[in-house]
Amino acid sequence: RYGWASNLWGPAVCSHKDGCKDVTDIVRRDVKDGELHLNPSQAGQYLNQHFWPETAHWPPIPRKVGVRYSYGGGEIMELTTAAVPNETVALHITRNYTDPMPRPCTNSKGK
Repeated sequence: RYGWASNLWGPAVCSHKDGCKDVTDIVRRDVKDGELHLNPSQAGQYLNQHFWPETAHWPPIPRKVGVRYSYGGGEIMELTTAAVPNETVALHITRNYTDPMPRPCTNSKGK
């Protein structure tokens, strides 16, 4: 999920009104060789242009991306980036390294 909602996983279904967008399909396409690397160079506005270009105009609102994932049949993990000005954050998920740090998912109702 991507957006400015205080809890990206709160809404059962994402909407602009709720401040989140379901970006599952985009993230799945970004996974290469079992790894996900979003904005590794921490370029400003990359996430906004990548996930929600139709809202990538002013005013700039700090947004974040949240991902739920598992490897094999393992435990579902969840992580959310910080919402910082210009979205100059990176996200990395590999079998051996994850940034930001994930936590076990306690409610997997939302995608």
